[in-house]
Amino acid sequence: MLRLLVVDDEWLIRKGVVRMVQRLLPEWAIEETANGKEAIERIEHSAFDLILSDIKMPVIDGIAMLDKLTEQGSRIPVVFLTGYEEFPLVRAALRLRAYDYLLKPIHDEDLLTVFANFERDFRSIKVRSESAHVQLQRFEFQLTNALESFDSERVAAVIEEGQELLRKSMTITQYVDEVVRIVNYFFGRYRLYGFDKDIRISSNDLSNLSNIRHAIHLRFTYVRDFGPNELSDNKTIKLAKEYIADHLYDSLTLAEVADYVHFNPTYFSEYFKEKSGETFIQYVTRMKIEKAKELLVETTMKINDISDYLGYRNPRSFTKVFKMFLGLTPTEYRNQPS
Repeated sequence: MLRLLVVDDEWLIRKGVVRMVQRLLPEWAIEETANGKEAIERIEHSAFDLILSDIKMPVIDGIAMLDKLTEQGSRIPVVFLTGYEEFPLVRAALRLRAYDYLLKPIHDEDLLTVFANFERDFRSIKVRSESAHVQLQRFEFQLTNALESFDSERVAAVIEEGQELLRKSMTITQYVDEVVRIVNYFFGRYRLYGFDKDIRISSNDLSNLSNIRHAIHLRFTYVRDFGPNELSDNKTIKLAKEYIADHLYDSLTLAEVADYVHFNPTYFSEYFKEKSGETFIQYVTRMKIEKAKELLVETTMKINDISDYLGYRNPRSFTKVFKMFLGLTPTEYRNQPS
Protein backbone atom coordinates (compact mmCIF):
# COMPACT_ATOMS: atom_id res chain seq x y z
CA MET A 1 0.00 0.00 0.00
CA LEU A 2 1.33 3.44 -0.96
CA ARG A 3 1.27 6.22 1.64
CA LEU A 4 0.30 9.85 0.99
CA LEU A 5 0.77 12.93 3.19
CA VAL A 6 -1.61 15.84 2.47
CA VAL A 7 -0.37 19.24 3.73
CA ASP A 8 -2.66 22.30 3.71
CA ASP A 9 -3.49 24.90 6.35
CA GLU A 10 -7.09 25.34 5.15
CA TRP A 11 -9.15 22.62 6.83
CA LEU A 12 -11.92 22.47 4.21
CA ILE A 13 -9.48 22.23 1.29
CA ARG A 14 -7.36 19.63 3.08
CA LYS A 15 -10.37 17.47 3.90
CA GLY A 16 -11.66 17.88 0.36
CA VAL A 17 -8.36 16.64 -1.09
CA VAL A 18 -8.30 13.69 1.31
CA ARG A 19 -11.87 12.70 0.37
CA MET A 20 -11.08 13.04 -3.35
CA VAL A 21 -8.07 10.73 -3.12
CA GLN A 22 -10.03 8.26 -0.98
CA ARG A 23 -12.80 8.21 -3.60
CA LEU A 24 -10.58 7.93 -6.67
CA LEU A 25 -7.67 5.93 -5.23
CA PRO A 26 -8.95 3.91 -2.26
CA GLU A 27 -5.79 1.77 -2.17
CA TRP A 28 -3.75 4.74 -0.87
CA ALA A 29 -3.21 5.23 2.89
CA ILE A 30 -3.54 8.94 3.74
CA GLU A 31 -2.36 11.15 6.59
CA GLU A 32 -2.67 14.93 6.87
CA THR A 33 -1.01 17.95 8.49
CA ALA A 34 -1.74 21.70 8.55
CA ASN A 35 1.66 23.18 7.58
CA GLY A 36 5.22 22.44 6.51
CA LYS A 37 6.58 22.29 10.06
CA GLU A 38 4.10 19.59 11.06
CA ALA A 39 4.84 17.71 7.83
CA ILE A 40 8.60 17.69 8.49
CA GLU A 41 8.02 16.39 12.02
CA ARG A 42 5.62 13.70 10.76
CA ILE A 43 8.09 12.55 8.10
CA GLU A 44 10.78 12.08 10.77
CA HIS A 45 8.65 9.33 12.34
CA SER A 46 6.66 7.89 9.42
CA ALA A 47 7.44 6.76 5.88
CA PHE A 48 5.56 8.29 2.94
CA ASP A 49 5.72 7.66 -0.79
CA LEU A 50 4.26 11.00 -1.93
CA ILE A 51 3.45 14.44 -0.48
CA LEU A 52 0.56 16.57 -1.77
CA SER A 53 1.09 20.08 -0.40
CA ASP A 54 -0.20 23.63 -0.64
CA ILE A 55 2.46 26.24 -1.41
CA LYS A 56 1.32 29.19 0.74
CA MET A 57 1.01 28.17 4.41
CA PRO A 58 1.83 29.72 7.80
CA VAL A 59 4.79 28.66 9.98
CA ILE A 60 6.66 26.88 7.14
CA ASP A 61 5.32 27.15 3.60
CA GLY A 62 5.50 24.49 0.91
CA ILE A 63 8.70 25.67 -0.78
CA ALA A 64 10.55 26.07 2.54
CA MET A 65 9.33 22.60 3.51
CA LEU A 66 10.68 21.08 0.27
CA ASP A 67 13.97 22.93 0.73
CA LYS A 68 14.30 21.59 4.29
CA LEU A 69 13.41 18.02 3.29
CA THR A 70 15.97 18.12 0.47
CA GLU A 71 18.59 19.43 2.90
CA GLN A 72 17.82 16.51 5.24
CA GLY A 73 18.32 14.01 2.42
CA SER A 74 14.65 13.15 1.89
CA ARG A 75 13.72 12.06 -1.63
CA ILE A 76 9.94 11.89 -1.15
CA PRO A 77 8.31 13.38 -4.28
CA VAL A 78 6.22 16.51 -3.65
CA VAL A 79 3.21 17.59 -5.74
CA PHE A 80 2.16 21.20 -5.09
CA LEU A 81 -1.41 22.51 -5.06
CA THR A 82 -1.57 26.03 -6.48
CA GLY A 83 -3.74 28.74 -8.00
CA TYR A 84 -2.96 30.60 -11.22
CA GLU A 85 -1.76 33.64 -9.27
CA GLU A 86 0.90 31.50 -7.55
CA PHE A 87 2.43 30.15 -10.76
CA PRO A 88 5.81 31.95 -10.31
CA LEU A 89 6.13 30.06 -7.02
CA VAL A 90 5.46 26.80 -8.86
CA ARG A 91 8.36 27.46 -11.22
CA ALA A 92 10.62 28.02 -8.21
CA ALA A 93 9.33 24.80 -6.65
CA LEU A 94 9.99 22.79 -9.81
CA ARG A 95 13.56 24.06 -9.81
CA LEU A 96 13.83 22.80 -6.22
CA ARG A 97 12.88 19.23 -7.28
CA ALA A 98 9.10 19.31 -6.94
CA TYR A 99 7.63 16.29 -8.72
CA ASP A 100 4.60 18.03 -10.27
CA TYR A 101 1.77 20.47 -9.51
CA LEU A 102 -2.04 20.57 -9.57
CA LEU A 103 -4.07 23.70 -10.24
CA LYS A 104 -6.94 24.58 -7.91
CA PRO A 105 -9.75 23.68 -8.11
CA ILE A 106 -8.51 20.14 -8.64
CA HIS A 107 -10.31 18.07 -11.28
CA ASP A 108 -10.59 14.30 -11.04
CA GLU A 109 -8.81 13.65 -14.34
CA ASP A 110 -5.88 15.92 -13.40
CA LEU A 111 -5.35 14.21 -10.06
CA LEU A 112 -5.60 10.75 -11.64
CA THR A 113 -3.04 11.71 -14.31
CA VAL A 114 -0.50 12.94 -11.74
CA PHE A 115 -0.95 9.85 -9.56
CA ALA A 116 -0.76 7.50 -12.57
CA ASN A 117 2.52 9.13 -13.62
CA PHE A 118 3.87 8.82 -10.09
CA GLU A 119 2.92 5.14 -9.75
CA ARG A 120 4.58 4.39 -13.09
CA ASP A 121 7.77 6.19 -12.01
CA PHE A 122 7.61 4.63 -8.54
CA ARG A 123 7.52 1.11 -10.01
CA SER A 124 10.43 1.94 -12.31
CA ILE A 125 12.53 3.34 -9.44
CA LYS A 126 11.66 0.36 -7.24
CA VAL A 127 12.70 -2.14 -9.92
CA ARG A 128 16.01 -0.32 -10.46
CA SER A 129 16.61 -0.18 -6.71
CA GLU A 130 15.84 -3.87 -6.21
CA SER A 131 18.02 -4.75 -9.19
CA ALA A 132 20.97 -2.82 -7.72
CA HIS A 133 20.44 -4.54 -4.35
CA VAL A 134 20.44 -7.99 -5.97
CA GLN A 135 23.58 -7.12 -7.94
CA LEU A 136 25.36 -5.99 -4.77
CA GLN A 137 24.38 -9.21 -2.97
CA ARG A 138 25.69 -11.26 -5.89
CA PHE A 139 28.95 -9.30 -5.91
CA GLU A 140 29.40 -9.76 -2.15
CA PHE A 141 28.91 -13.52 -2.54
CA GLN A 142 31.41 -13.70 -5.42
CA LEU A 143 34.04 -11.60 -3.65
CA THR A 144 33.69 -13.60 -0.42
CA ASN A 145 34.05 -16.81 -2.42
CA ALA A 146 37.21 -15.45 -4.05
CA LEU A 147 38.64 -14.34 -0.69
CA GLU A 148 38.05 -17.85 0.67
CA SER A 149 40.33 -19.19 -2.07
CA PHE A 150 43.24 -16.95 -0.94
CA ASP A 151 43.93 -16.39 -4.64
CA SER A 152 44.97 -12.75 -5.15
CA GLU A 153 44.46 -12.87 -8.93
CA ARG A 154 40.96 -14.29 -8.57
CA VAL A 155 40.08 -11.58 -6.03
CA ALA A 156 41.44 -8.89 -8.36
CA ALA A 157 39.35 -10.26 -11.24
CA VAL A 158 36.15 -10.23 -9.15
CA ILE A 159 36.81 -6.66 -7.99
CA GLU A 160 37.35 -5.54 -11.59
CA GLU A 161 34.20 -7.30 -12.82
CA GLY A 162 32.21 -5.91 -9.89
CA GLN A 163 33.17 -2.36 -10.75
CA GLU A 164 31.70 -2.81 -14.22
CA LEU A 165 28.60 -4.55 -12.83
CA LEU A 166 27.83 -1.84 -10.26
CA ARG A 167 29.04 1.30 -12.04
CA LYS A 168 25.49 2.42 -12.87
CA SER A 169 24.24 2.13 -9.29
CA MET A 170 27.12 3.67 -7.30
CA THR A 171 30.07 6.03 -7.57
CA ILE A 172 33.66 4.77 -7.52
CA THR A 173 34.02 6.05 -3.94
CA GLN A 174 30.93 4.11 -2.87
CA TYR A 175 32.26 1.03 -4.65
CA VAL A 176 35.63 1.27 -2.88
CA ASP A 177 33.79 1.54 0.46
CA GLU A 178 31.73 -1.58 -0.36
CA VAL A 179 34.84 -3.56 -1.31
CA VAL A 180 36.58 -2.50 1.91
CA ARG A 181 33.49 -3.44 3.95
CA ILE A 182 33.33 -6.95 2.44
CA VAL A 183 37.09 -7.51 2.72
CA ASN A 184 37.22 -6.35 6.34
CA TYR A 185 34.25 -8.53 7.22
CA PHE A 186 36.22 -11.48 5.84
CA PHE A 187 39.49 -10.64 7.60
CA GLY A 188 37.65 -9.85 10.83
CA ARG A 189 37.14 -13.56 11.45
CA TYR A 190 40.87 -14.04 12.09
CA ARG A 191 40.54 -12.25 15.41
CA LEU A 192 38.46 -15.29 16.40
CA TYR A 193 41.27 -17.57 15.27
CA GLY A 194 43.71 -16.07 17.74
CA PHE A 195 45.29 -13.28 15.68
CA ASP A 196 46.35 -10.49 18.00
CA LYS A 197 46.95 -8.13 15.06
CA ASP A 198 44.10 -6.22 13.42
CA ILE A 199 44.54 -6.91 9.69
CA ARG A 200 41.57 -4.91 8.47
CA ILE A 201 42.13 -2.16 5.90
CA SER A 202 40.82 1.40 5.83
CA SER A 203 39.25 3.10 2.82
CA ASN A 204 40.71 6.38 4.10
CA ASP A 205 44.20 5.07 3.38
CA LEU A 206 43.39 3.83 -0.11
CA SER A 207 43.10 6.06 -3.14
CA ASN A 208 42.14 3.42 -5.71
CA LEU A 209 41.22 -0.22 -6.28
CA SER A 210 44.80 -1.11 -7.21
CA ASN A 211 45.89 -0.22 -3.67
CA ILE A 212 43.11 -2.39 -2.26
CA ARG A 213 44.23 -5.38 -4.32
CA HIS A 214 47.80 -4.88 -3.07
CA ALA A 215 46.59 -4.59 0.54
CA ILE A 216 44.61 -7.83 0.21
CA HIS A 217 47.64 -9.65 -1.23
CA LEU A 218 49.80 -8.53 1.72
CA ARG A 219 47.21 -9.79 4.19
CA PHE A 220 46.93 -13.13 2.43
CA THR A 221 50.69 -13.49 2.83
CA TYR A 222 50.56 -12.51 6.50
CA VAL A 223 47.77 -14.97 7.29
CA ARG A 224 49.57 -17.80 5.49
CA ASP A 225 52.79 -17.06 7.37
CA PHE A 226 50.96 -17.00 10.68
CA GLY A 227 50.33 -20.73 10.44
CA PRO A 228 48.26 -23.16 8.36
CA ASN A 229 46.30 -24.43 11.36
CA GLU A 230 44.61 -21.06 11.69
CA LEU A 231 43.04 -21.47 8.24
CA SER A 232 41.45 -24.83 8.94
CA ASP A 233 37.86 -25.30 7.77
CA ASN A 234 37.29 -27.23 10.99
CA LYS A 235 38.11 -24.12 13.00
CA THR A 236 35.25 -22.13 11.49
CA ILE A 237 32.73 -24.96 11.85
CA LYS A 238 33.92 -25.60 15.42
CA LEU A 239 33.42 -21.94 16.33
CA ALA A 240 29.98 -21.90 14.69
CA LYS A 241 28.86 -25.05 16.52
CA GLU A 242 30.15 -23.72 19.84
CA TYR A 243 28.13 -20.55 19.30
CA ILE A 244 25.04 -22.61 18.43
CA ALA A 245 25.46 -24.69 21.60
CA ASP A 246 25.73 -21.54 23.73
CA HIS A 247 22.61 -19.99 22.16
CA LEU A 248 20.54 -23.09 21.43
CA TYR A 249 17.62 -21.85 23.53
CA ASP A 250 17.55 -18.37 21.98
CA SER A 251 15.81 -17.37 18.74
CA LEU A 252 18.90 -18.43 16.82
CA THR A 253 19.23 -17.48 13.14
CA LEU A 254 21.70 -18.41 10.43
CA ALA A 255 22.51 -14.72 9.89
CA GLU A 256 23.44 -14.35 13.56
CA VAL A 257 25.86 -17.29 13.49
CA ALA A 258 27.29 -16.19 10.13
CA ASP A 259 27.94 -12.75 11.57
CA TYR A 260 29.74 -14.29 14.56
CA VAL A 261 32.22 -16.15 12.33
CA HIS A 262 32.41 -13.22 9.85
CA PHE A 263 30.77 -14.94 6.89
CA ASN A 264 28.30 -13.64 4.36
CA PRO A 265 25.01 -15.40 5.37
CA THR A 266 24.34 -16.87 1.91
CA TYR A 267 27.91 -18.12 1.62
CA PHE A 268 27.88 -19.47 5.18
CA SER A 269 24.72 -21.48 4.46
CA GLU A 270 26.43 -23.34 1.62
CA TYR A 271 29.75 -23.53 3.49
CA PHE A 272 28.16 -25.05 6.61
CA LYS A 273 26.34 -27.70 4.59
CA GLU A 274 29.46 -28.59 2.61
CA LYS A 275 31.72 -28.90 5.66
CA SER A 276 29.32 -30.46 8.17
CA GLY A 277 27.22 -32.65 5.88
CA GLU A 278 23.88 -31.14 6.91
CA THR A 279 22.15 -27.79 6.60
CA PHE A 280 22.24 -25.21 9.36
CA ILE A 281 18.54 -25.81 10.16
CA GLN A 282 19.02 -29.58 10.23
CA TYR A 283 21.96 -29.26 12.62
CA VAL A 284 20.22 -26.84 15.00
CA THR A 285 17.06 -28.97 15.01
CA ARG A 286 19.04 -32.14 15.69
CA MET A 287 20.81 -30.44 18.61
CA LYS A 288 17.46 -29.36 20.04
CA ILE A 289 16.04 -32.87 19.73
CA GLU A 290 19.11 -34.30 21.47
CA LYS A 291 18.58 -31.86 24.32
CA ALA A 292 14.87 -32.71 24.40
CA LYS A 293 15.69 -36.43 24.75
CA GLU A 294 17.94 -35.61 27.68
CA LEU A 295 15.28 -33.50 29.41
CA LEU A 296 12.56 -36.11 28.85
CA VAL A 297 14.62 -38.85 30.46
CA GLU A 298 16.50 -36.99 33.19
CA THR A 299 13.91 -34.46 34.39
CA THR A 300 10.22 -34.28 35.20
CA MET A 301 9.67 -31.15 33.11
CA LYS A 302 6.32 -31.02 31.35
CA ILE A 303 6.42 -31.42 27.58
CA ASN A 304 4.90 -27.95 27.15
CA ASP A 305 7.74 -26.50 29.24
CA ILE A 306 10.39 -28.41 27.27
CA SER A 307 8.86 -27.13 24.04
CA ASP A 308 8.96 -23.55 25.31
CA TYR A 309 12.48 -23.99 26.73
CA LEU A 310 13.79 -25.11 23.33
CA GLY A 311 12.22 -22.16 21.53
CA TYR A 312 9.33 -23.85 19.71
CA ARG A 313 6.25 -21.75 18.95
CA ASN A 314 3.90 -24.31 20.47
CA PRO A 315 3.96 -27.92 21.78
CA ARG A 316 2.30 -29.20 18.60
CA SER A 317 5.23 -28.01 16.46
CA PHE A 318 7.70 -29.52 18.91
CA THR A 319 5.88 -32.88 18.92
CA LYS A 320 5.73 -32.95 15.12
CA VAL A 321 9.48 -32.30 14.74
CA PHE A 322 10.37 -34.75 17.52
CA LYS A 323 8.34 -37.55 15.92
CA MET A 324 9.81 -36.77 12.49
CA PHE A 325 13.31 -37.35 13.91
CA LEU A 326 12.66 -40.34 16.19
CA GLY A 327 9.41 -41.91 15.04
CA LEU A 328 7.96 -41.41 18.53
CA THR A 329 6.13 -38.56 20.23
CA PRO A 330 7.83 -36.98 23.27
CA THR A 331 5.35 -38.77 25.55
CA GLU A 332 6.01 -42.14 23.90
CA TYR A 333 9.76 -41.56 24.16
CA ARG A 334 9.52 -40.68 27.86
CA ASN A 335 7.35 -43.73 28.63
CA GLN A 336 9.68 -46.22 26.98
CA PRO A 337 11.09 -48.92 29.27
CA SER A 338 14.54 -47.99 30.52
